Amino acid sequence: MSAGPAPTSLRKQRALYLGLFAAQTVCATILVFELMPFFWRLVDDLGEVQEVSNRGEALACLCVVVFQACYWWRINNLGVPFATKSQLLSHLLVFVGRMSFLFAGTLASLIFFRHMPLLAPSNLTLTGALRLLLFLAVLFSWFCYSLEVERFGTYQAGA
Repeated sequence: MSAGPAPTSLRKQRALYLGLFAAQTVCATILVFELMPFFWRLVDDLGEVQEVSNRGEALACLCVVVFQACYWWRINNLGVPFATKSQLLSHLLVFVGRMSFLFAGTLASLIFFRHMPLLAPSNLTLTGALRLLLFLAVLFSWFCYSLEVERFGTYQAGA
């Protein structure tokens, strides 16, 4: 009967998991600080087209690449190496995961409703199409992050 992974191996798995999760959390934080001013301008001036700076677009691209690299490597190669029996921690983490995607969904709704006329095939430019793809990639990355927070939370319930 195996006693599970060696303590050194478990320590390495935990360090790797936390490192990847921390990198993804840094990307989420960068996106929040980049997108919040855009979000408030969008809410305050619904009738105006809002632009994201080139710097903001470049940061979003970088964050998407890091998000996706960390997420898919971790999903395919590393389980959650932490499990407690804390229902409170589990519920808090699942709540945070779902609320984080609620923010992303709200932003997505505002952007789609405001910019929907620009997405008509007759109005869509190459730049517009690339921005739409970047927006969808950011939204998908946020979805993946919220799933990972929920997954981590589920393991805290002793799953």
